Amino acid sequence: MKKRIFPILILLALLWPMFLSMAQNTPGEDINSAQQRADAGNFTVLTPFFLEGYARWLCNMVEEEPNQPRLLLLSSEAMEVFTNFERGQADLAIGLNPFPEKKSEKKMEILKSPTGQDILSIALGKTGIVLLVHTANPLKGLTLFQADAIFSSDRRCGYPFNIIRWGQVGLSGAWLEQPIHLYGLTRQSLTYRLFQQMVLCEGSIKKGCARQIDTSDVIARVSNDKRGIGFACLSKDLKKTKALPLAAKEESDYFLPTDKNILSGTYPLTRTIFVFVKLPEGHRPSLWKRLFIQKALEGKGQAMLSRYGMVPLYRNGAKEIDSILKDIWDGHQKGKRQ
Repeated sequence: MKKRIFPILILLALLWPMFLSMAQNTPGEDINSAQQRADAGNFTVLTPFFLEGYARWLCNMVEEEPNQPRLLLLSSEAMEVFTNFERGQADLAIGLNPFPEKKSEKKMEILKSPTGQDILSIALGKTGIVLLVHTANPLKGLTLFQADAIFSSDRRCGYPFNIIRWGQVGLSGAWLEQPIHLYGLTRQSLTYRLFQQMVLCEGSIKKGCARQIDTSDVIARVSNDKRGIGFACLSKDLKKTKALPLAAKEESDYFLPTDKNILSGTYPLTRTIFVFVKLPEGHRPSLWKRLFIQKALEGKGQAMLSRYGMVPLYRNGAKEIDSILKDIWDGHQKGKRQ
């Protein structure tokens, strides 16, 4: 009996590496395909925390295409994405406009990094901040200067006095002496940092502001407080609250945060999200980067983006997308787009 078992054990020992190799291959993927994928290498995509789920979905879409590389997803604070990308921490990034003072209407342009590297910048969608009050509040709108005086402890934007009562922004009657109750998001959120940058002139929020974890919490608090006002990110489900029309300056028109006003930039608390790609000599991105951009701009990618509180940019059919993609695929001479 022992003589029979010994040859079987030797045979199993010889065949075991083959079985192990077969088990390690992805189901449905032949060995040659797996080798091609390994040869293509692994690449890194950098995303802000609030779009991590969206970026992971895009990475999965790219990896499902034949012979594409594995994509490693890294996340960071939204305000730090572009800086980390420039420092070489990723091959592709999704992030905010790194130059907020430069309000370009171009959906695609080539930026020049401090090191001289050409970076392809493609607008992906828009995000924004809303100021919410209870539906019973008769306030018609606010200027950003007034918003700073309401929420800020130091009024760096220059408003002449601290606003603490609803009568100070024009309400009368029973509202005249009513105190303003403040609600907002935590310091860790992108919306807080954007609010601090775009409304408070980098100032500090009053200590009395009740900080909430996410937008739904702000909506819930304001909906139960007729004296309340809160800042939150864009949301379609406002319940018993309403978004205030805002004016960028004292003499400017007031605009509601509708998709139309956000896309046009007339609503003042709007920021654009971009895809950033470092361009090689000749300005033709690699196949996986082109696929990533294509998945992001096409219908499913834009629909997925809207689930994360973003306003998609590409709603005019395939022609606009095809035109932008063709520009990318064809490549450009350096310095053509400045």
